[in-house]
Amino acid sequence: MLKEIGLPIRNTGTYIGHGVETQFMANLAIACAAVEEGKLYPAGGPADAGTGPSDLSQVIVTGVANWRGEGLALIERAD
Repeated sequence: MLKEIGLPIRNTGTYIGHGVETQFMANLAIACAAVEEGKLYPAGGPADAGTGPSDLSQVIVTGVANWRGEGLALIERAD
């Protein structure tokens, strides 16, 4: 759905694996770094889509797990 409305998508599992519960925390750190830099890292696999904006200020991080592990976080720049 995000791809259809033109939002960029990055699949970090391509780079760091699929640690299920631990991947959410790693993705939070990656999102914080991306917002701090103001840009996404380049697409790296078939699950990635779109190019990021040149002035990235928000990132949504999603996560799933085996037991009570669904998660959603909004990371945004605080000016």
